[in-house]
Amino acid sequence: MDMSYWLMFLTVTLALNISPGPDVIFVLTKTMSHGRKAGLVASIGACCGAMVHVAAAAFIVEIGYIFAAHFLTQKVKSNQRFNLWLDRVFGAAFMTLGVKLAIT
Repeated sequence: MDMSYWLMFLTVTLALNISPGPDVIFVLTKTMSHGRKAGLVASIGACCGAMVHVAAAAFIVEIGYIFAAHFLTQKVKSNQRFNLWLDRVFGAAFMTLGVKLAIT
């Protein structure tokens, strides 16, 4: 994966962490009730928790893509009926697109 995608992902993640939400209310109430130091600790904790959550979600999605790709390639390699089914499905899709293109 290209480094520019990771930088974009990190930028969006940071922007979502900065935007107001329930964590901002939590930090504000901690700051107002227990002082500046407690608010700073709550803020760091909320940001770290959100970053771990996003990283875990991205990892799970990536693992899902890997397993799906592996399953599909194994299925295509081993099953001739599945290959025939894929040919028919994609052939029908291309024919539908061709007919729509011819009509318009």
